Amino acid sequence: MESVGKKIRALRKKKGLSLQDLASKLNLSVSYLSQLENGRTNISVALLKDIADILEVSSVFFLLEEQTKPLVKVIRKSERSEYVRNNEKVTINVLFATENEKLQSSIINIPPGLDSGKSSCHYGDEFTYVIEGEVEVLLNETEVYRLSTGDVIYYPSHIPHKWKNVGETMARVLSTGTPASF
Repeated sequence: MESVGKKIRALRKKKGLSLQDLASKLNLSVSYLSQLENGRTNISVALLKDIADILEVSSVFFLLEEQTKPLVKVIRKSERSEYVRNNEKVTINVLFATENEKLQSSIINIPPGLDSGKSSCHYGDEFTYVIEGEVEVLLNETEVYRLSTGDVIYYPSHIPHKWKNVGETMARVLSTGTPASF
């Protein structure tokens, strides 16, 4: 992580402020501000907030890790993974999920009368949106929620969960959860 002091210096220069300019606005000596920027002294939360206000950023800006991966990701249809369950009758099309990602989204296609397979549970949160069809979401092997096209259910993913198509046509659900599990 780039030091807080280096970030202060870079932003100060970007704003066109000299050490003297910023030190004056903060009622600090130039020497002390220079020590902060060079990492030779610690900074208080109150001072960090004052510096952030003057430099017009959130104080959190100085504490965040630099992004090493792109913020925007496009996944082409041909690049996505597909998993099958129930003797290759239920398909799970993973829209996105890669290592170290915090979010995963999949479309699950369930033929009439079938379910998504064995209940799953994992750390995180999940929501399911019914794209089309009639499904029952079974939580904890005992709680049944009947959902129709357009309905959404949210639950903590540590609760065992699975879906069953209770309609006459193919059911499609969008399942999104944290963290990525595929």
